[in-house]
Amino acid sequence: AGVAALIKSQYPQITASEIRSRILVGTDDISSILHSADLLGSGLINANKALTITEQPYCMLRKFTAIDLNGHEDAVLLPNSTKHLVFEIENIWASVLNISVEIQLDAPEITLSPTTVNLGSMNRGQKKDNSANPITISIGEVNFKGFEKSFPVTVMIHIDDGETITKNKALVVSRDFQ
Repeated sequence: AGVAALIKSQYPQITASEIRSRILVGTDDISSILHSADLLGSGLINANKALTITEQPYCMLRKFTAIDLNGHEDAVLLPNSTKHLVFEIENIWASVLNISVEIQLDAPEITLSPTTVNLGSMNRGQKKDNSANPITISIGEVNFKGFEKSFPVTVMIHIDDGETITKNKALVVSRDFQ
C-alpha cells in the first residue's frame, strides 16, 4: 500500500490499474535465489523502479494447465498418455503487436508439439490463451523413483520489442495405479 501511495503522489492522474502495472513491472526477479518460482508472486517490490519505469508491454503467465483430449482440466499426467497443454497470458501494461509463447522441455520421455504458439497482438489488460491451438503433450515410458516425477519446463513469452519474459514451471507425471 505504501508503494501505491508513493506512485499516486508522484502521478496524481494515474488509475488503479496503472499503479498495479507499475508495481508488478517494477519488481526485481528473485526466483533464481529462492528456487520456488511457483510460490513467488512477481518478485521483490522495487519502489524506485515502480516510480521511474516507462510504460512498456509486460505479460504474465496466468494459467498453465494440462487438459485431457476432450477439453476437461486434468492435472494428472500419466505415462504412455497424450494430453493438451493450455496456457493463458495477460498483458498488464502497454499494447503489443506480437506475442509468442515458447515452451522448452529437456526430457526424452515427453514430446511437445508445437513448442511455440503465436498469440498475435494484445491490448493493455487483454488476456489470451491457446485453447484453440493447444500444445500436445505425448508422454512415453517414465522411470520412477517414487510416486511421481517432475520435469522442469521453461515458458518464454516473447514480446515484439525483443524482450523475453521467462517463467519456470513443471510437468508432473504420476504413476498409473490402475
